[in-house]
Parts: sequence; structure tokens; C-alpha cells
Amino acid sequence: MIKRLFLIVFCLCFVVNTVHAGTVEPVFKQLKDPNLDGEDEEPSTSSIAITPDGKKMFIMDNLGEGATDGFAIFIYDLATAFDISTMDVTNRTIVNTTGLGDNLTFANGKKIIKFNNDGKKLFLFSDVSAQFHNLVIPYDVASISASTLIPDDGLNYKTAYSEADIDSLNGVTFNNDGTKMYLNDGFRNTTDITQVNLSTPFDPSSGTFAFTLNTEDIPDLTTGRFTFEIAFDDDGTRLYISEGLNNSTGIPTFIYVYKLSTPFELSSATYVGKSQIVGNGNNVSAVGWTFGNNGMKAYIGTEDAQADGSDDDVIYEYDLTCPYGIVLCETDAVTAIGAQVEIAKNVIHQNSSTIFKRFDWLRRNDERANLTNHEVKLNIHNPILAALKTNLENSLNNIEYTQASLKKENSKINKKNWSYWSHGDISFGRVGDTASSKPKEVKTRGIMFGADKLVDKKIFGYAFRYGNDEVDIDDGSSDELDAQTFSLNIYSSVPLKKSV
Repeated sequence: MIKRLFLIVFCLCFVVNTVHAGTVEPVFKQLKDPNLDGEDEEPSTSSIAITPDGKKMFIMDNLGEGATDGFAIFIYDLATAFDISTMDVTNRTIVNTTGLGDNLTFANGKKIIKFNNDGKKLFLFSDVSAQFHNLVIPYDVASISASTLIPDDGLNYKTAYSEADIDSLNGVTFNNDGTKMYLNDGFRNTTDITQVNLSTPFDPSSGTFAFTLNTEDIPDLTTGRFTFEIAFDDDGTRLYISEGLNNSTGIPTFIYVYKLSTPFELSSATYVGKSQIVGNGNNVSAVGWTFGNNGMKAYIGTEDAQADGSDDDVIYEYDLTCPYGIVLCETDAVTAIGAQVEIAKNVIHQNSSTIFKRFDWLRRNDERANLTNHEVKLNIHNPILAALKTNLENSLNNIEYTQASLKKENSKINKKNWSYWSHGDISFGRVGDTASSKPKEVKTRGIMFGADKLVDKKIFGYAFRYGNDEVDIDDGSSDELDAQTFSLNIYSSVPLKKSV
């Protein structure tokens, strides 16, 4: 018999990749009332912070009335890290800020609490004044006093930076190393965010104006709304802005998200979308909020959640499906490259394995006169592929088959006659579940058409394959990589030796 070496040559493979990503929504988990029974609006949440270990939560009071006249900070221990259901409300600590320095004036105005990156500096802002404190023990807010004050040169943060003219200071944050500060002018119809560069890290008195991001350009921002807290993700490539109002009317409010091509540089920001704030089945107004647990949690504090008084002055806890996963999740580079590699491997595997199946079929049917074989019946909705299918089927129906055995030589006839074949494939599976790469769900569908004949004791043929590959990245996002692949293959067999 004749032994053959089978060769496959991929002469062309064209791949079109498309990435699809849907909007990512926070998942409401639970709510907690930080008020003691009989002490409504104590605190009325204006701003929230949580320690990196998730064991302490700080709530800035908005009203400054009654037992906390003077705009206090409420400190709560959490028995289980990041779980507000374990918040110890009864034994909370209240720290009054009156008399420690510049009073956080303007009753019913926005109050903001922030820390530096190691928790040893405390920043308290109101609409026109501020208090800054050094902390010997990180996040030890209960220890603040007149002796811990850091002078701020009496700055009025609404007018401190010449190009910035702020009507209502509703949000403040810093970049990771404290060399930039961001001030949100959240007054209705004039919303914008000012970037201030700090020559001394975390020292607002050393700041100079850098840039103003005009968020009025957000197409989804509702006219007449206020914006409040602002936050970045861990690497400064996403900016989040919350929207709020007295929500007793149940009007939907949102968190708006920007993408930054240069980390922490507002001049590189591009708006990407919004996520409606919903908790416990109600629309929620995010007056104060923060991320926690390395961006896997979000906590939102609000007041007047419903007209009937239900869910008033409570904290809402949300799980995020990926770090800082509001509106969009970002797939890490290793996983994204891995997804593209899986598509390339699938294209190669499907082409080569299908052609080897054709060779195997020819060996098993070498006595047949008709070597044409079609393994699938197709219902194709793509007009181009449907037309190709119809033309191929019509041409196959008109062929008069003659002997083309692989064992018997009949060179004149074999050289003139082609055999036609087709093959469809569907495959799916899970790959890439490693320490360095997120798992991926891979789905592949394809159709291949081929033609071959016997020439001088050698099989020679062409095959065209169209494939559709989908890779869903299992990182909590809705990211999906689609590939449309077109492959043209040339294949042949080479006789090695003849034996009896």
C-alpha cells in the first residue's frame, strides 16, 4: 500500500475581533440605620468613610442639631469587616468638631470627611471652611483636639484657587500620593470639578489651579440636579460622580462615570455612562458614599429616601461584581491577551482537525466512486453565506461522478474530477482558570467547504472555513470578545513509499 504524509498549508487567515461590554450595576445587599431609637436624624448622613480593614465606619453629620450641635463625626465599630449589619450603633462614638478650629458652618450644608493614604491625616470640609488634623494612630478620629489641628491658612475653598469659582463645595478627594486635590462644585446647573495640583502632598494650602472638568457636558445629567461625592478607582483611570436630591419624590438618581486615559488627569477624562442608584427596591440619593474592600463594596448614605419616611437616614451596602465595578469593569491585560490567544488556537485547531478528518474519511472510503461528502445541513441567515451555500449545492447536484478511487490509478479521469465536502462544528468549554488569568468561557461555531482530487497519486485540495468565536471573560463584568474568522487552506498528501 501507499503510505502518505499529509500536509496542510494555511495560506490565509483573516480575523475580525470585536469587544462587547455591557453596563455593570452595583448589587444591593442590605441597609442599616445608624441612628439610635428616638434620635431621628442623628446622624443625618452627609459623608461616609471606612477603614481599609473594614472594621470602622465614619459618618459625617449633615444637620448639626440637637445632641450634635456643631457638626459631629459618628464612629462605628463593625464586628465583621465591611458588613454593616454588624455595625455597633448603641456604642457608637460621637466627636464634636465645634471649637477645634474653623467651625464647619452652614447648617444643612454638605460636610465631607476624607483621609490621606495612610490614615494619619484627617480632612473635614464644609461649604466654606475646613478642619485638618494630624493623627498619631491611623484613623483614630476620636483623638482629635485643638492640639492636633493643621493650619490651613484660613482658606475659603470656594474661592481659594483663582480660576475656580465654586458655588457649592459638595465633594472633595485626592489622588493616591496627595499631589492632586479635586473639588466638586455640585450646585445645580453649574456642576464642574476642579483639579488642584499640590506642591506639598496632602497640603491644600500649597495648591495651584490645574484644570476644570465641565460635567454639564454629560448628556445624561439631568438639569436642576445636584452632584455630590467624587471618587477614583485605585489607579485613577475611572472617575465617579454621584447625583442626589431630596428623594421623597422617588425620582431616579445616578452615579456618572468617566474614563481617564492619563491617571488622575481630568483633562484626559471621557464620559462613558451612568448607573441608577437603587436600594431595597427604592430610588436612592447618594448624598454621601464611598468604596470599600479594595473596590468590591460601595456604601451610600442618604436621607429622605421615601415620602412615607421609610429607609430615611440609612446606609446602603452594595456588592460590586469587579473592583470599582460601576458602569464598567476593566479586564486585566493578561486575561485579555489570553482571550485572543484562545481564539487564535481555536482557529488553528478547527482548520487542521477538520482537514485531517477529511483525510481520514478518504482512507476509510477509498473504494467509493463518489468521494463527495456533506456532514451538515445548514440554515444560514447571512445573505452572503447563504448565497455561497446555494451555489455550492447547485453545483454539487449537477456533477456526474466517475471512478476516483485512491487505490486504482486512472490519472486522466482523476485529474479532471473534483470531490466536494463540507463540515460544520460547534464547541464550547472553560479555559484559563489560573492564578494569573481569569477563567474564560469559549464558544466556537464554524462551517468549512472543501474540494479535492487525486493528482499523480497525491491528494490535493482547497478548503475555506468561516468561524464565529466568542470568549466571555468570567471576571464579573459583561466583557465579551467576538471574532469573525475567514480561513483559506491548501492541503495535500505526499507518498512516502509503496509496499506490498
